[in-house]
Amino acid sequence: RLPGLAKRAGSEALTRIAIVCLCFPLVAELGLFAELEEPVSNRLRADYVLRTECGQVCCVIEAKRCEMAQFGELLQEGLLGCFSKYVPHFKCQGLMSSHEGQTQALYVVITDGLRWICADVYDSTVKLTPVLEVIDDRHTFMLLKFLVARLGAAACRVMH
Repeated sequence: RLPGLAKRAGSEALTRIAIVCLCFPLVAELGLFAELEEPVSNRLRADYVLRTECGQVCCVIEAKRCEMAQFGELLQEGLLGCFSKYVPHFKCQGLMSSHEGQTQALYVVITDGLRWICADVYDSTVKLTPVLEVIDDRHTFMLLKFLVARLGAAACRVMH
């Protein structure tokens, strides 16, 4: 849980600190690797791309400014970017794994540090979690549970 985060606003740097505190210990524990500011097109960079040992992309994390009034717009922008740009890019590059002809989901996390939305993004569908606020213990637990399940599954796919 990150108390005091709700009082801060406007800084993507604070969002990145929250990502590092909550996600990176888990990433290291699972044997995944984080790439920062990975180019996806001439003008687009993914804030964080999590990869397996063999380079398969398993998660994209988008850091947004902590703007209380504009979170809906920032969320929509992040989801559209993930769905329309990241999935086609990583799939075209052969970096999204597939199983029996079905492309595995790209796990996407969009956060402003306080509020987190997690999504399973497929070729033509998106499955979203509710907005999870890390000032609430229950929401923090749900976020970590989602990350452990999705990232752990991605790490295990590589081992088999």
